[in-house]
Amino acid sequence: MHYDELRNRTRELKESDKGGDSMSDVIRELIERGREQGREEGIEQGVEKGMRSAQVRNVRTMLGKGLGIEEISEYLSLSVEDVEAYAKSGA
Repeated sequence: MHYDELRNRTRELKESDKGGDSMSDVIRELIERGREQGREEGIEQGVEKGMRSAQVRNVRTMLGKGLGIEEISEYLSLSVEDVEAYAKSGA
């Protein structure tokens, strides 16, 4: 969250006449920013997990069809190490 910004704005608002009302607005805004940031990070993590699952599935399918690790690496633009890890992965 934006703790430094919150601390600085709180100090400023405490010193003003209408500080209490303004402080509540600022706090609400910062909370909403934090929520939005959390949503964005969650979406990004979900996309990454989905892409990894697809790669694991593709590697396993290609291995099942008799392709070698090096061929799969080339076709999927993955390192040999990643292909080997995906072949062993449970995810």
